[in-house]
Amino acid sequence: MTYFGDGAASEGDFHSALNFAATLRSQSLFYCRNNLFAISTPVDEQYAGDGIGAWGLGYGMATLWVDGNDIFAVYNAVSSARELIMKEKRPVLIEAISYRIGDHSTSDFA
Repeated sequence: MTYFGDGAASEGDFHSALNFAATLRSQSLFYCRNNLFAISTPVDEQYAGDGIGAWGLGYGMATLWVDGNDIFAVYNAVSSARELIMKEKRPVLIEAISYRIGDHSTSDFA
């Protein structure tokens, strides 16, 4: 399992990882917490399109979207993803839509 934010999904390594995992049918869970900001950069300045989950679909991966603020929904999504990974022997991407209640760091714009 790898856990990352929406800002990391704007990096080239993210796309390489999804492509390798999908092509090699790696039994991996990619969990993206999308809080709609990469430090101070809003998502509309990071990418165009329908979110990060759409990239998983583009690479041929099973993809789930979940309310990242609902602990029970997250638990159910991760459980479903694990079951799919074990049964079908392929990777899954979860995009958990969340919100940020505070600054990312002391260098962030409040």
